[in-house]
Parts: sequence; C-alpha cells; structure tokens
Amino acid sequence: IEGILGNWQVALSTAEQGVQACPKYGPLWFLLVRLAEKVFGTSAVKEYAPCAVQNICHELHWKIHFEVAAACSREGALVECRQSIGRAAIACPRHLRWKVWLLAARAELWDGSADACRRLLAQARADAPQRMQVAVCIERARTEEFLGNLNGARVAFGEAHACEGHDWKVFLEHIFMEARQGCLKAAQETAQCALELHP
Repeated sequence: IEGILGNWQVALSTAEQGVQACPKYGPLWFLLVRLAEKVFGTSAVKEYAPCAVQNICHELHWKIHFEVAAACSREGALVECRQSIGRAAIACPRHLRWKVWLLAARAELWDGSADACRRLLAQARADAPQRMQVAVCIERARTEEFLGNLNGARVAFGEAHACEGHDWKVFLEHIFMEARQGCLKAAQETAQCALELHP
C-alpha cells in the first residue's frame, strides 16, 4: 500500500524486511528491485540483483536479469542493458523468451537502431506462443508509428487482426493510432468495423 501512496522509501523498507523473512520468494525480489530503482536508481537494482539470483529458484533468474536490463534501458545504459538481456535470454524458458526480445527491441529503438529493433520484434514474433502473437504485432505497430512508418503500422495491425484470439483491444489501438496521425476517416472506418465484430 505504501507504494501505491508514493511512499517509496517505506515500501522499499517493507520489501527488504520481506526478503529477509522469505528470501526464496521471487515476486518479493522483483518488487524490491523495482522499488530500489525508484528510490536510488539503476545502481541499486544492480546491487540487489546478485543477492536475488543467489536466493531465488533457478527458473526465475531470467526475471531478475530482465529487471536489470529494463532499469539499464530506462537509464540509457545500452551496453549494460544488452548484457542483462543476453543473460535473461539464456536463462529464460523458451515460451517466455519473446518478452525478453520485446524489451531488447525497445532498448534498441530508444538507441536509434531501427533495424535492430525490427529484427528483435521479428524474433519475438517467432518465439511468442500463438495466443501472444497479437501482443507482438501491436508492439510492432507502435514501433512503426514511432518511426513515422504509418503504412508499416497498418500492416502490423492487419497482422494483429488476423491473429487467433485477437480482441477489441487491437481495434482500440488501431483507432487511437489513426486518430493520433490525423487520419480521422480511417479511425472512423476502423471503429465501425470493430462495432460490427464486437457489438
């Protein structure tokens, strides 16, 4: 509750007490490193990470590396981010590896490496389970919009619409993108299509 109220230092102290009482509980460590970043920055995340890896089960090590990579990415420390992404990808179960590639794609995009970002998104799509394909397509659409490639974004939304189990959220994202780009007629057409399929 302290975190919700913005009392990050108190929340961090509580999380520290939690991992001392139950050091093998992975979700507490994930919360702790996120709070440590809010209070002290990326350096604190890197300090907590070895202790977390030492205590939690092997199957969750990838998640700690993922959190370190995310913190480094937010700080703009791309070399360290890439190293942690590599560790996360090696330790990650195959069915979750697509999440690592999405994080890597975002980091490369922020570094200005559009080609690397696109290759990583393609790898995420290749590794994602069928039910998560739509999430990767939406991420690709957002990326293409960010890069100013509206046609590429539309193609990605088309792929998202074709994915098994897609829902109204794909339409909503597509409508918002068209509206942000000032393409109100396309946004309206997409909205009408969505209402026909999801009345």
